[in-house]
Amino acid sequence: MGKTVKEIIEEEYGSNLDEYKDDFTSLVIEAEDIIEFTEEDKKYLENFPKMINLIIISCKLKSLKNLPDCEDLQRLELSDNNISGDLKALSKYPNLKNLKLCGNKIKSLEDIEDLKTLPKLEILDLIETPLSETEGYKEKIWEMFKDLKVLDNLNKEGEECLSELEIDGFDGEGEGDLPLMDFLDPTKLTEEEKQALERQGITFIEGEGEGDVIVQIGPHGEGDEEEAEGEEDEKEAEEEAKPGKKRAREDEAGAGNKRQKTEE
Repeated sequence: MGKTVKEIIEEEYGSNLDEYKDDFTSLVIEAEDIIEFTEEDKKYLENFPKMINLIIISCKLKSLKNLPDCEDLQRLELSDNNISGDLKALSKYPNLKNLKLCGNKIKSLEDIEDLKTLPKLEILDLIETPLSETEGYKEKIWEMFKDLKVLDNLNKEGEECLSELEIDGFDGEGEGDLPLMDFLDPTKLTEEEKQALERQGITFIEGEGEGDVIVQIGPHGEGDEEEAEGEEDEKEAEEEAKPGKKRAREDEAGAGNKRQKTEE
């Protein structure tokens, strides 16, 4: 007999989880043998009323029966399981924006018909499902879900979107922490959030067009460092060349010569 969800969670997060359950917003369960949630699992998960991110990956899950009733849920990831259809259970999540079903056994458009009841769905991932390999699949999905913004990590123009950002060192509990972000809009970030992202190797550069933003992921290369050093040297040279600086150096040199002559 496999472990209960309660046992899995307490192993991962600690047995004192009840002490801060009202502030618990994200839950990740990975590589466990769950197959189907029990009534006991459902009741336990409903002890976390503010949960907005529920991620269940590679757990051999076949059925969505007994998923917890969490009205505030915004992100649900059920990747790499054995779900084949019957998604009616997801209609209980009116605030769901991001749904990831990649790596499951979903075969037809009929299998995802029930997702049309999700009024706020913006991001859908069906990569590596039998459905995603059918002819005209993407065009049909865009037609089916008019308000969708991102499908399989691409927008309607086929451009790759920065998604699923999980910033190391930011757990959402301390001051200045960043939430788990699914669809990043750089124009809506505060300066503090941008600085935090830059410390993780993510920078934002203005593009050529009005309002364009280029996202650069990863540390700056050697060329960037050399360029930055060169700019710094130029600034120092300009500062040194200012008239006030020049006079100060001449006065200092003159005073030094005068002291030397006096000593002689």
